[in-house]
Amino acid sequence: NAEYMGKSENQLNPNSFVPKCDKAGHEIAIDFYCQSCDKSICVRCVVNHHQQHNSYPIKEATTKYKSAVDELYEQTNAKFPEIDDSISQIKKLLIDLESHFREIE
Repeated sequence: NAEYMGKSENQLNPNSFVPKCDKAGHEIAIDFYCQSCDKSICVRCVVNHHQQHNSYPIKEATTKYKSAVDELYEQTNAKFPEIDDSISQIKKLLIDLESHFREIE
């Protein structure tokens, strides 16, 4: 198909994208997350620069942070009814204020 000509496999299948370390000489897959530095890193970075840091496999970090994001999402969604009620009350107050303002004029 002409649509796919000249495109790399990563462009054709975004799920196959594997991020690489950007540190000079470390052009290998990022497989770890350093919690101490809040940075995704490769195995060479773990050994050479992050030995004393709290680092763990990226899949583990993904699972951990996905759970945290899911929890924040649920907490945020739980606030919407309260926010909607507040907006309704503010709109009512605005209508009342406009009415009083017209009476004063």
